[in-house]
Amino acid sequence: MNKNRAARLVGEAQRLVGARSTPRRGRGLSIIASSSIVQANMSQRPEITITFAQSLDGCIATSTGDSRWISSDETLRLAHELRSEADAVLVGAGTVKADNPRLTCRISGHTSPLRVILDGRLSLPADSLVITSAHETPTYVITSDRALKKQENKVLQLRKHGVRLLTLPGGDGNGGDSDKLSNGGGSGSGANNGNNPDELSLHSVLELLSAEGIQRLLIEGGSGIITSFLRAGLFERLVLVTAPLIIGAGIPAVGDMGVRKLTSALKLRPATPRLLGPDLVWELYRE
Repeated sequence: MNKNRAARLVGEAQRLVGARSTPRRGRGLSIIASSSIVQANMSQRPEITITFAQSLDGCIATSTGDSRWISSDETLRLAHELRSEADAVLVGAGTVKADNPRLTCRISGHTSPLRVILDGRLSLPADSLVITSAHETPTYVITSDRALKKQENKVLQLRKHGVRLLTLPGGDGNGGDSDKLSNGGGSGSGANNGNNPDELSLHSVLELLSAEGIQRLLIEGGSGIITSFLRAGLFERLVLVTAPLIIGAGIPAVGDMGVRKLTSALKLRPATPRLLGPDLVWELYRE
């Protein structure tokens, strides 16, 4: 780490520790000084916010994958505001295949973030909106070196659209199973079982993004992505939107966290929850 970067990080840590509560623009979310935010800066990885909208019974979609829209117009705008505050927004290939999102900020005068797709098998369709619009909004696809060698035609298609491909070793063994994401983290997949040769190390993904200058990362899903980052403790803030809907047997927002006793459950520090339209918005921080 060079001296200028070290000095900047120390100054940022001091500023955060000294802060009480600084209002964010838009919908009144606040950022509260947290030791985890300081640690993110010092570890040279992006500061991470995870956000998703769920039903009262914790689903992000029905059993058929229908998810448009669980949240209200008011909280959909909040999602766009969160994007405008981030350097990059990250989803898995499963979310791209299921929802075909644009992942842009569609608020006038606000800037869209860089779009990052995790796709260990390079399985996302080349005609997806995030791919075909890559010349207008920069888009990165992070995949395994194995997939890059196997999918030569797909590589040519993606590059033709202006997508930047970044590769990592599949199953590189860094960090153990809790650090791994399998198959790019589809909307219905959980944390990786450790047997997929194309799995990506989350720490390696974050190091790669940090090297690209990404300091604030917004993670939007799907379930596999959310579960993997929560289980690995790789986040600072969770912005959770709960809509007054009951879906039943749908796709859960969070999969297996490996929790077998309540004492092992992930504990978060909440700010005051609030209503936004009909939805309840929680802003929570990692202890």
